[in-house]
Amino acid sequence: MKNKNLGIRIVSNNTIVNENDVLIVCNSTVAFTIKLIKASGSSQVFFIKNINTGAITITPDCSDYVDYSTSVTLNQWDCVCLVDYTNGKWVKL
Repeated sequence: MKNKNLGIRIVSNNTIVNENDVLIVCNSTVAFTIKLIKASGSSQVFFIKNINTGAITITPDCSDYVDYSTSVTLNQWDCVCLVDYTNGKWVKL
């Protein structure tokens, strides 16, 4: 489900973020993966929230990093703000 005006998307299985996303709400009792787009220094911001019991693994594209890590895990009720701040690198707020 997607609200095109606000960039809100609710997901319950593996997905890839896109440039229209702003908030991704994860709602699943089983674990799944969210893949980020390539970091290019665009200043793109994504908020990702896990509202259910399945752990969410966020992985950057290919050789990209999130705070020098190759993945971020969100457990139930966790939320993260990710910013594309330079080529190949995301920062986690």
